[in-house]
Amino acid sequence: MATRIRCVVCSASLFAITVAAQVPAHAVQLDPTTSIASVGISLDGDRVLVVGRTQMPNLGFVHIARSSDGGRTWPIRELPIAYASLVGTLVAAGASAHVVLNEYWVGPHVVSSYDGGATWQPPVRVSAVSNSFLVYTPHLTVDGNELLVAWVESRAVGGPPARPVLLVNRSVDGGRTWASSDTVVAGPTAATQIFDTKLLAVGSTRHLLWGQQDATGLAQTLHSRSLDGGATWTVGRVLGPVRMVRAAGSAQVLLVADSSGATLQRSLDGGVTWLPVVGHGIQNVADLAVHGRRVLLVGNGAAQQPALGTILLQMSADGGATWLPQPFAVLRYRPASVQAVVAGDAAFVHFGFDGSQEPRGAVIQSDDGGVTWRLVVDAGGLGFAADLDRAVVVAKGPAATPSAWAFVMAGHTARGVGTAGSGGIVPTLQGRGLPGRGRTFQLEVEGCVGGGQGLLAGGFGSPVDLPFGSARLHVPQPMLAVPFLANGVSGLPGAGGASVAVVVPNSAAVVGLQLVSQAFVLDGGAVGGDGFAATAARETWIR
Repeated sequence: MATRIRCVVCSASLFAITVAAQVPAHAVQLDPTTSIASVGISLDGDRVLVVGRTQMPNLGFVHIARSSDGGRTWPIRELPIAYASLVGTLVAAGASAHVVLNEYWVGPHVVSSYDGGATWQPPVRVSAVSNSFLVYTPHLTVDGNELLVAWVESRAVGGPPARPVLLVNRSVDGGRTWASSDTVVAGPTAATQIFDTKLLAVGSTRHLLWGQQDATGLAQTLHSRSLDGGATWTVGRVLGPVRMVRAAGSAQVLLVADSSGATLQRSLDGGVTWLPVVGHGIQNVADLAVHGRRVLLVGNGAAQQPALGTILLQMSADGGATWLPQPFAVLRYRPASVQAVVAGDAAFVHFGFDGSQEPRGAVIQSDDGGVTWRLVVDAGGLGFAADLDRAVVVAKGPAATPSAWAFVMAGHTARGVGTAGSGGIVPTLQGRGLPGRGRTFQLEVEGCVGGGQGLLAGGFGSPVDLPFGSARLHVPQPMLAVPFLANGVSGLPGAGGASVAVVVPNSAAVVGLQLVSQAFVLDGGAVGGDGFAATAARETWIR
């Protein structure tokens, strides 16, 4: 108990400095003319997409914002793509991006882009017969040209009366057309409600999990899976005696938590068998996240409303087999929504606080498997997404003028332009790994001449744009240069590459720094006759 008290006292200070919270200077307002909510974020390399639904007085319009430099600038904002009552999943992958929406009485629709989110096609109706008002937020998975949508609505399958039904439909041509008939996965049965649906795509297997409750009050959590892309489904299997609220998974482990959290279950064989998970110390799961075998649980130690009081953070490094000796406790001094995210060896919890008092959102982070946590940003509240290389926040603006502001919390954004080397190939500089205090990330040069000698230059501050021969120099002064020798076949255009590790000190002094990096490679065949090729710059935001 003594250790728990120390955790609570320590965690209370996580939010103590957020009274004057505000979005950082590099944040960009995504809704300058009309405020949005229901924010979804999708990261795909340097491309970041955000979808939101407008609030009053222009309620219901679905807008897209797009960044092509990792979230630093947003040339596309407030791009209207549809009108809908509910906004579901946003998925960006390769040249395609898709959003699933719902409108009462006409059911789910998918809006697609085939040029990376720059332009969008008109909404396509998923179900030809959907006509129910009882429709929950639909879910979408994407695997190349195969799209799968799951939703719940009240339908008289086989004759009246109409009852809640869990349905799926799929497209095999990138969302342009959909199957003529929907597949019934659950219902109509004696269940009077179906809720908390979750659609997961793990490898080639699709998983559907849901909760249902019959007229007697009997609640259950069920699971069904498909091995053929959603064409056919197994009979729903009961996993627990109470309704499901959260599910997440990877190729290594699937997890499902019911409404009490006391019967958390996992599967290590793709959903064929399930086993109870014990020893985590959380009885009310508010959210969970999985990456590989790393698991993060966010919830409470007692059956209470997860929006109030102390919350507990618990992690496992082996898929839920073992846990930390006790959860880390965070004192949440006013109601907030919570979002759990795991990206590689970094774990995050994003808070969206209720009301107009500051802070309106925050993000905390752990880099040691959940043993300790630190406040990373004192802004947030609308959306958060992270992958192995970056984390992007969509924050609530001042309460007096509701707005959405996007910024790179940590990561690498593209800046400036490069200069071509042999063969007309412009070498690139990439940032690999999440930059943060005590962490190590890589700066990787790709596409330069094989065997070329080069310099990786770096400096702290805002990028510059100065002439440097026929190239442009983007690194500010004072500048540090590290020499490197590219690999690859000597003299072969585009065949060379190199990697430089950057070790970030574990010091609060580095938080918020901007590191601007750019590489130059000696190359006799470079365009312009200067004898070197240059990459565009990478602006690395350290948290």
